[in-house]
Amino acid sequence: MISFCKVNKCRFSDCHVTSRHKCGTCKQYGHGQTECGNFILKQSLYQYDNDKIESKCTIEDCIDSDTHVTSGHSCRYCESLIGHLLKCPINGIDICDKVQDNNFDIINRLNKHATKYKLNKGQYILLRVEMGCAWYIRSNQLTGDYEYLFMDADCYGQYGKDTMTNDLPRLNAFIYNYILIVSE
Repeated sequence: MISFCKVNKCRFSDCHVTSRHKCGTCKQYGHGQTECGNFILKQSLYQYDNDKIESKCTIEDCIDSDTHVTSGHSCRYCESLIGHLLKCPINGIDICDKVQDNNFDIINRLNKHATKYKLNKGQYILLRVEMGCAWYIRSNQLTGDYEYLFMDADCYGQYGKDTMTNDLPRLNAFIYNYILIVSE
């Protein structure tokens, strides 16, 4: 087994480089629990900060693919291993909301806004609705199809990040790598 990570007792040293190791204690990168709080031990790992992996991560749009292999990729929103585009493993939720086909009124209104602003692949718009709620509409980067996310005013994490009402990970995943063109 090839060892890329030099953190003491790393269980997955063949999946990432040292700078990509996340400490289980402080949640910072570049050291582990053994080194956490010990400046000298942490400093001894700095020499590996620029290490890269030849068999890079192949997850589309991975921003640091040369620091880990595909099996070591983790979602930047929920921290689950392996990438995902439309379904995030946090709480097993979908990133995109499915607007029922029989609700033509909502679909037509959302699509009318997307068309009005000439929404292109990789772009999204934010439509504020009543009482602090909002619709996010994006044009899928690959297909150009419109995808939707509804954010209730009570779901922006204001009651704690670990509550059932926190949809910020969904929102962050929905708009990640997309460009906001209009907020109304």
